[in-house]
Amino acid sequence: MTDIADTPYHPVSPLVAEDRFRRALLNSSLRTLAALLDDSAIVVDASGCVYDKRAILSHFALLVEQLVGLDLLEWHVEIWGDTAVVVSRVRRLVLVKAPGKGAGKGGVISEEVRYTRVWRMYDGAWRLAASHATGLHDMDRPPGGQGGEPAAVDAARPPGGSKT
Repeated sequence: MTDIADTPYHPVSPLVAEDRFRRALLNSSLRTLAALLDDSAIVVDASGCVYDKRAILSHFALLVEQLVGLDLLEWHVEIWGDTAVVVSRVRRLVLVKAPGKGAGKGGVISEEVRYTRVWRMYDGAWRLAASHATGLHDMDRPPGGQGGEPAAVDAARPPGGSKT
């Protein structure tokens, strides 16, 4: 898989914005997250909760304390003018604290999530307008389990769609 920064879709690829978003989460940079979010952004998380921009930032402030890894496994991009849709599969490593005092150290769990994100170009920069997350189960993963090639996504792509 090529580096997402090398993917030529737009003078400034929405994948670059995706990468900045991922790095901001890992580095606990709420300022960068706020800059990447459209003022009218809506996010639906994997549990079905819906957040506006203010609630998203509050939620991320809690999440960054638990997030220890966020690996992009595959992606697919479509761009229509000033709107882009990025569908990705990500492995999240989340710190889980053991309940109660003295109950142990807890551990790190690994989970895979599929994101569908809508980015819109505004003032020369991609801003996240909407996002939906779905937790993946074993049967939802491409053959081979790990992968990195978006072959399963490409197979469903209509003729003339953008190259992943």
